[in-house]
Formats: sequence, C-alpha cells, structure tokens
Amino acid sequence: MLCAQVRVLVDKLGESVNAADVYGRTPLMLACLIDHQPTGDALVRLLLSRRASVSVRICISLHSPGGRD
Repeated sequence: MLCAQVRVLVDKLGESVNAADVYGRTPLMLACLIDHQPTGDALVRLLLSRRASVSVRICISLHSPGGRD
C-alpha cells in the first residue's frame, strides 16, 4: 500500500524522490528506517529506481531546541 502511494506521488503527481522534510530527511532515508522488512525493502527499491540520491547528507544539531544546551 505504501509503495502504491509513493508511486502515485512520484509518477503521476511529479513529486521529487529527493525532496527533504523540515529536518532534511529524504524519502530514501525514511524508507531505510522502516522496520517491516518487505515494505521497507520494496520502498527503497522503488525510490532507487526513480533515481533517489544516495549522496544526500543530513546535519544533526547537538543543541536542544530553543538554543539551550
């Protein structure tokens, strides 16, 4: 089901497989975190077949939100 939804977003609506959310995470990064093995694997394969970038970097802040450490 998830792969079908992603396929519609990418193939029919033209959404980018490399678009990042507000935290800099791409669909490929999130797909790699899916615990359900068949779904995660299928989604990773789908995104890679649609040319998802494997060279995107993410910067994680070590500071707490609000600027207080």
